[in-house]
Amino acid sequence: MTVLLLFLMAYQVTGEEAHEYIGVAMTLTVIVHQILNRKWYGVLFKGRYNAYRILSTTLTILLLISFAMTAFCGMAMSGYAVPFLYGMAPVHLTRQIHLAMSHWSFILMGLHLGVHVLAMIAGMKMNKKTKTVCRFLFACMAGFGLFLFLKAGMVEYMLFQVPFAFLDYEKSALQVFAENVAMLGGWVFLGAQATALCQKKRGKTMPMLAAVVSIVLGLVLFLVSGGTSDAPQWTEPAETPEKTADTTVSPTQPAESSADDGFVSITGGTFEMGRAMENGAECIAYTTWGCVDVIAASTGQMSKRHVRPIPQGQFLLVPECNQNQRRRAVNHKPLFEKRKFTGLPFFIF
Repeated sequence: MTVLLLFLMAYQVTGEEAHEYIGVAMTLTVIVHQILNRKWYGVLFKGRYNAYRILSTTLTILLLISFAMTAFCGMAMSGYAVPFLYGMAPVHLTRQIHLAMSHWSFILMGLHLGVHVLAMIAGMKMNKKTKTVCRFLFACMAGFGLFLFLKAGMVEYMLFQVPFAFLDYEKSALQVFAENVAMLGGWVFLGAQATALCQKKRGKTMPMLAAVVSIVLGLVLFLVSGGTSDAPQWTEPAETPEKTADTTVSPTQPAESSADDGFVSITGGTFEMGRAMENGAECIAYTTWGCVDVIAASTGQMSKRHVRPIPQGQFLLVPECNQNQRRRAVNHKPLFEKRKFTGLPFFIF
C-alpha cells in the first residue's frame, strides 16, 4: 500500500489514466487488508485502552475514513477506470474533497506506519549510543521531509484553501518520488516517536527531544527558504466600482515582471480584465475556465492549467501567484492555442 500511495501522489509522473488504475488497485488492497485483519474489529470494544492503543486505534479509524472518502470521490470523477460511476456525486464538490482527503491520507499513512515501525525493528541489536545517533540522524532527515511538506503547500490543500493541485511538471520522476519518500518519512518518524512516548514509562526524554528537533528543523528550513509554499495563493476576484460610459483612459504600457516570460503583473486582484485593458493590454478573449475547459472543470486535471507567453501587448490573466510559480507555469508545454471559429477568437485546449 505504501508503494501504491507514493505512485498516487506522483500524478505529474503517472498521468491521469494510470493514476485512476493505481487508485483502483489501492482501493482493492485496502479492502483485502481489512478482510485479513477483520479480527481487529471484533476486539475494538474489548479490553483496556492505554495511551498506545488509543493512538493506534484513532489513527487507524481516521486513515480508513480518509481512504474511503478519497476513493469514493475519485471514482465519482473517473473517466478511465470506472467511468460508469462518473457523476454519482457533484464533481465540483468531490474534486475538492478528493484533493484534501488524499493529502490527509498521506499524513495518516505515515503516522500509521510509524506506530508499527518500532515493532518491525525490535529484533535489531544496537547499543544505546548507536540508537541515539541513529535517532537524531533520522530526526534530521525527518526535518527535511517536513520542510518539503510545508514548501509543497500541502497544508493549504488539506484545509481546502486551494481548489486545484499545483504540480511542477519540470521535476524529474526520480525527484518527485524522492521528495514524496522524504515527506512520508517525516511523518513515519513522528509516528514512531509518538509511539515510543506512549509505550515507555521511563526514558521519554530522547523520543520527545528527537521529535522536537525534527519539527524545529523543518520550520527553520521553511522560514529560511522564504516562508511561502509553492501552492498557488487562490483569491477571489476583487470588486471594482462601476465606471461611467464617458470615462476616457489614456493607455499606458504596463510594467513587465522581472521574469522574462512575456506576462504583465496586474496587482489588486485576480481576473481584473477591465483594469488590464486600461493599462494597455489588448483583450482578445475573456471566458471562464468552466465554459472552455470542460475536462479541468470536471476532474480538476491540472495538466491543462498552464499557459505560455503570447505576443507583447496581449495578455492572459492567471490566478495570483508568486514569480517562481509563473515562471514554471509558462515554461511548461504550450497548452493554450489561439484559433478562429466563426470569426471569433477562442482559446482551446
